[in-house]
Amino acid sequence: MLSLAAFVIVRAQSPACLSPYGQVPMPLRRLWLDHVGEAQSALSAAPVVVFGYLGVMLAGLAASIWVAKRYPGRIAGLLLALQVTALLITLVQLRGAYSGAMLGAPALAVMIGAARRRGTGWVVAAWTVSAGMLYPLVGAACASAFGHAEAPSSVADDAACATPAMMASLARLSPGVVMAPIDTGAWGIAATPHRFVAGPYHRNIEGNLAMYRFFLGDRGQAQRIARRWGVRYVLYCDGTMGGVRPRPDSLAQALTEGRAPGWLRPLDARRQPILFEVAR
Repeated sequence: MLSLAAFVIVRAQSPACLSPYGQVPMPLRRLWLDHVGEAQSALSAAPVVVFGYLGVMLAGLAASIWVAKRYPGRIAGLLLALQVTALLITLVQLRGAYSGAMLGAPALAVMIGAARRRGTGWVVAAWTVSAGMLYPLVGAACASAFGHAEAPSSVADDAACATPAMMASLARLSPGVVMAPIDTGAWGIAATPHRFVAGPYHRNIEGNLAMYRFFLGDRGQAQRIARRWGVRYVLYCDGTMGGVRPRPDSLAQALTEGRAPGWLRPLDARRQPILFEVAR
């Protein structure tokens, strides 16, 4: 009854909680949010992505089941119930795996302690299955081995834009507004003095839409957007448009083919990604 009452109150007072991405327009969902690993469902995401997110959580769940059988009690049962709840959340969004992994830590610690009494081999095995970094690494290795570029987010496409060398190049420039692929913004905010139009935050609707319209629109539209947002620098990486093939007349296609418009002055055209300054 308490749960039902809480649901009714939340629905009446904060309906947005039932649809946290409800305000994200469909074009932005299609181009970006649908490619973010943690926003996907465990039922629809690629198997390697699911393995990377859920691996240590499932190991913790198995360890909790073992602990609950060996040390039955209210605390063990409550912890197990919370982990099952986290698992159910992953059926909606994989981000539920974060809570599940943390909740599994106590049981994994008990398992490691028990393994120490059984010998070195058991300890190595217990530590291995408890290593959270193992599962995304194995998932990425399997994706590479079988030729599947199953990236958990658009970060894979933006990796070239967010290299330490590129961030260092940007940091040396006078502060300004940067138009760059969506995931580059998070790195740039931390590593440079610049402001970024786009960033991997679903509440940044206007900025993220402006970025896609900038690169996917024609040159005239891109120039108008640059003026409207006061853009000083443009950072471009080929293949960062959410898997959408740019139109022949789009700015992204022109930059891919090395046909930058006159209002973009290359600051370093010798390599990809390409960094431009907007002509004043």
